[in-house]
Parts: sequence; structure tokens; C-alpha cells
Amino acid sequence: MRDHGGAGILVVAEVITMHLDEEILDEDSLIDPLKVRQVASLGGDYYIDARPEYLFKIPKPIATRGIGVDNLPKKVKQNPTLTGNHLWQLANVAKIPSMDIGYHDPSRHSGWRT
Repeated sequence: MRDHGGAGILVVAEVITMHLDEEILDEDSLIDPLKVRQVASLGGDYYIDARPEYLFKIPKPIATRGIGVDNLPKKVKQNPTLTGNHLWQLANVAKIPSMDIGYHDPSRHSGWRT
């Protein structure tokens, strides 16, 4: 197994009950990483103490759930130039934008045709 890389163990579980000290929760009842001493496994015999001074935050690209591919307009889903990756990027929007009837794009409506 070690010749192929990756972990040899995967655990998938449903958490039924969890006991914790409410002192470690923030104002949104989420675990505050600055209030607990976390230890991370680096593989083999190596571990690291995740100290608050080394903690950093990277915001997620979208905080709300996207509309999903199933809710994209049919024309978009059937567009042959869009790949699966394009569709998933579009499906990550929080809502479908509304059309502005009064919008005029001068680069597309220059008055001449090819």
C-alpha cells in the first residue's frame, strides 16, 4: 500500500452524540479553534501542535449554497462549448441573475453587420 501513496484507512461515520465544554464555542455555537488545543497528524510518528499564533483563515469562495447544475437554464446546460467544469462554476452562484432589459452593450450593437 505504501508504494502507491495516500492513506490506507478511511472512516466514514455519522455523529450521533457529541459531548463538549460549551466554553470552546463561539457566539454562533461553532467550535472556536482558538479555544482548543488541536494536534494534527503529519504521518508516521510526527505530529504538530496547532498553536493560535500559527493559525490563519482562508475564506471559502462562496458562503451560501449554490443553485446547482439542475437549476441552470436548459440553454446553458445544453451549450456545447461549456464543459462540466464550466457548468459547476456557474451552478455555484447563489441565484440566477435577472435580465436588465434596458442594458445596451455598444460593443455588440455597433450598427453594422458582418
